[in-house]
Amino acid sequence: GSTVVEIIRSVWLTRSQKKKHLPLLTDFPVLRPQNTKVINLDVGALAPRLGYVSDILHSWNRDVEKWAPTSSPIWIAASGRDDVASATIKKGSWNTVWRGAEKLRERIADLLNVYPDDIIFVTSTTRAIDVALECSQPALVITTDQEHDSEYRLLDLMSHKYGTRVVKIPVIGNVSREGWEADFVERVVNASTGNKETVLLLSHVCFANGWVLPVQDICTRLSKLNPRVPVIVDGAHAIGQLEVSLAGFPFRFYAFSGHKWLFGPPSLGILVLSQEIRLNNDQLHKRLLLEVYEALAVRQGPLDERTSTISLDPLAGLAASIAGIAEPGFPEVWRNLKDLNHTIAHYLVNECEHAEKLPSLGPKVSDGILNVQRKGTRFSLHELRDARERLEREHFVVTKVVSDPLSLRLCIPFYLRFDEVQTAIRAVDRVFSKI
Repeated sequence: GSTVVEIIRSVWLTRSQKKKHLPLLTDFPVLRPQNTKVINLDVGALAPRLGYVSDILHSWNRDVEKWAPTSSPIWIAASGRDDVASATIKKGSWNTVWRGAEKLRERIADLLNVYPDDIIFVTSTTRAIDVALECSQPALVITTDQEHDSEYRLLDLMSHKYGTRVVKIPVIGNVSREGWEADFVERVVNASTGNKETVLLLSHVCFANGWVLPVQDICTRLSKLNPRVPVIVDGAHAIGQLEVSLAGFPFRFYAFSGHKWLFGPPSLGILVLSQEIRLNNDQLHKRLLLEVYEALAVRQGPLDERTSTISLDPLAGLAASIAGIAEPGFPEVWRNLKDLNHTIAHYLVNECEHAEKLPSLGPKVSDGILNVQRKGTRFSLHELRDARERLEREHFVVTKVVSDPLSLRLCIPFYLRFDEVQTAIRAVDRVFSKI
């Protein structure tokens, strides 16, 4: 029954894609959201997890719930010591992906081409950036006008605590689109080289519009002109969405989360340190170790009740998510994201009367993010919020309203199927027609 239906569905989808001259999308039957009724075009902390990850966490919680968070069996599970764990905690399906916090650290290090010693676990991207700022305590922070609101709040706090001055560089200047990148790099580098106590904070991929900023070029230029300026990169919307190698990348701190484009549970941030901190800046490294006091935060950290406990759920969940995505492989995920972006753009151009994709004003745009507005007269912020509410309430399609550019932001999950693309974009066009 269900097998026959799936075969018929697959044949129909393939014919539909070929008829429209669209790329054939990859199906990821194991890596599907836990709530299949909702088409979630967002990757925030409240977005549904992969069903596979949810199942692993259910197995994990069932097996460890009878132990206190600071008991020795939990520390054994955290360390991944199989020789002892078998005698204490019954091992369920979670044991197929969880080999302890240090193995997860090593897997992330392999993904990014960094050393496991340079990876610190904290509770969010914001917390990771907070650690980097607190350790630096700069007199001046150079940033952009495209950063997340949580980072601006951190900078406001730095201003009140330390008198830090903040300068925002507009991402879009007064040059043609073709000359945008060279102009932006020049403006950021020039603003960052005049003060010894300066920190540069900028996103790898801008959260609101998917603009990919030339962070490696900026870091390379700064490392030659003023190597004392630390660069903090917010990679929350880069890791998992783009292929990112941090080997040879002259950043000081690189922060991201486990729940966005890696589709793990919320409440886990990852702070990657430059190797230079560990090898050549002993004072800063000691300051970091004082700032990140949670157990398991640093490699080979203490595992006992004298330290602040950190929840193992997001660690186990991220281990499951990375292992699941590694089965088809990240290159296949990135290829499918590109095909999904092409497919959605096709529908917006050829089959929508009321909705359209907004063009980029200069920067390259990542494949996983696009912005939609009404054709002709643009929606106001109030109208866009109304559209978002109707999409969720009437069509079970989840999006996000952003202000720059004022639009609905669509984050495309790699597992989206062709019929879900059709359903979501037609729902957007239908809702837009009613407002």
